[in-house]
Order: sequence, then structure tokens, then C-alpha cells
Amino acid sequence: MLKFKTVSPIDMTGQKIVFKALFTENENFLIQESELKAILTHYIKKGSIRIDAAFSDWQTIDSYCLDIHNTNSRGYTGPAFDWNKFIVKFKCAWDESRLYFSVIVKDDIHFNAASKDDLIWQGDSIQLAFDTLNTGTIGWDADDNQHGFALVNGKPVSYCWKATSSKFDAIPGKEKGPAPDIELAISRNETEKLTLYEFAYPFARYSPFRLQEGSIMRICLVVNNNNGDGRIGWLETSKGLGGNPGPADFIKFILVK
Repeated sequence: MLKFKTVSPIDMTGQKIVFKALFTENENFLIQESELKAILTHYIKKGSIRIDAAFSDWQTIDSYCLDIHNTNSRGYTGPAFDWNKFIVKFKCAWDESRLYFSVIVKDDIHFNAASKDDLIWQGDSIQLAFDTLNTGTIGWDADDNQHGFALVNGKPVSYCWKATSSKFDAIPGKEKGPAPDIELAISRNETEKLTLYEFAYPFARYSPFRLQEGSIMRICLVVNNNNGDGRIGWLETSKGLGGNPGPADFIKFILVK
């Protein structure tokens, strides 16, 4: 195993890494370049986070930011929108049994009037997909899943568009549809123009991924924007979900202590 230190902390922006190896037998060099970027997710003591959309118990956990540089508005033909007014900060954590996420969305107008739960992506909402075995396939595979969360007419809604196969864990009934087993809280602060999402994934929703230090999977987080004139676009941690789906472009998600 090769150990090394990076110039700055690993995050979503990416750092260029160059590996050089000298073979003494023929004095030839092997040079390989790659980009190192990931979402580092820290361990928390079990029970230290409450799912209440208050966020007071997330203070010690670092946040990641999505802004105008993470925008995709493909296909939108409505009124011009200033993406500088739409900003997302999110945090992730894990304990022995659950994965936790908090997302704060700065948005002047919150709109989601989905007529069916599987259409929540068309309004203000969150989509989150896992490539649980870190396979990075071009299209969807049996180890991939996708869930969504939205505040629809004042009511929190969760939905599963794709579940991982039960062949990995023998958990029956993992199908698309409402996902009430994901603990969820969403609130809207109209004074500060903030929508606050907080949710926790139980075992059946992240398996076969394992919650232990060093575990790696790929994820994609998308935050959709709709001001009442149709889906304007979205902010994303990576390609692979908001447009052409598939985990090949998802960002690495690493559990650390």
C-alpha cells in the first residue's frame, strides 16, 4: 500500500495527483496522473443527531457547498434565472446503523405541487443516488439506488425510484415507491428563504454498502429548482443523475473517523 499526503484536504473540487515510479533495472519512469476528489463522511456517536430539520446537532461536521459552478439547466426555456441566488450547503455523517444527511437550500421561492410522489423531481426537491459497491458502471446496475425528498404543499415526501437488489442482503420488498422507513424532516423558513432537509437512511436503503471506516461507494446529490414556471435546472455534486443517469461519473463517498 502506498501512503502519501495531499497539499490540501480532500474535497469535491479535486486535486491533480502525479505518481512517478523509477524502475532501477532499466532506469525507466512510469508516470500516471489522476484527479483526487471525494466527499469525506465523518463518524458520529449513535444518537447524537435528531432528524428534526433544526440542525443544531450538526455544528461540528464540515459542510460542502454547491453553487453556480455546479449548475445544470439543460432544456429549460422559461424566464431567465440568476443562479447566484440558489445556493446549497450539505453535510453527511454515519454511525453503526444509519447514514445521515442535512441539506440547506437558499432559494427565494419554494415550489413543489407534484400530483404524484414519483414526480417530485419536477419541483424543488432533492435526488440522491448510491452506487453501493463502487462499480462505476455506465448504466444502472443491481447495486444502485435512487431516492428523492421534497416538501409538497407543506408535506414532507420521500420516494424510491430504484432500489438495490435483494440478492445482496436477502431483504425482501425493496421496491420503488414511498420510502417511509427513511426518517425525514423538511421545513421552510420564508423569512430567511431557506428550505431545510434532514434525513437518515436505514440499512435496507444503503445495503450492500457497509458502515465501517474506509468504506467507499459513489453517490450523486441533485438539488432541483422550480420557481413555478417549470424545472429551471439543478445543482449537482457530479454528473450522472440530473441528466443521463448512471454512476460512472458519480463522486466517491468515503467513511472516515
